[in-house]
Amino acid sequence: MKHIISINEFHPGARTIRESIEYWIERGEEEGISRETSIRAIGVWLDHLQGKEVGRVAKRGSDFAKAIRNIGKCIDTIDDDGYPLSWAIKALEEFYSESI
Repeated sequence: MKHIISINEFHPGARTIRESIEYWIERGEEEGISRETSIRAIGVWLDHLQGKEVGRVAKRGSDFAKAIRNIGKCIDTIDDDGYPLSWAIKALEEFYSESI
């Protein structure tokens, strides 16, 4: 019996994961979200993706809440581009470590 396995297919012209992270941080800056706030949001997402309880870390409508939502779009984009979540997490961890 043959087994079917999932193979990630990268979209032609897709950005690298690192380029996507930078792109979404820049998009946030265009909306008034500081780079530092976006980096803090990456930390919250990493905690969440590692199964930690993050609860209500940001006040609704605040720049921090907007940054968390923006980085969520970044992660969705990376996924839509066909990259495995484990690769995205690793790249976000590296980016976060370099930025703090």
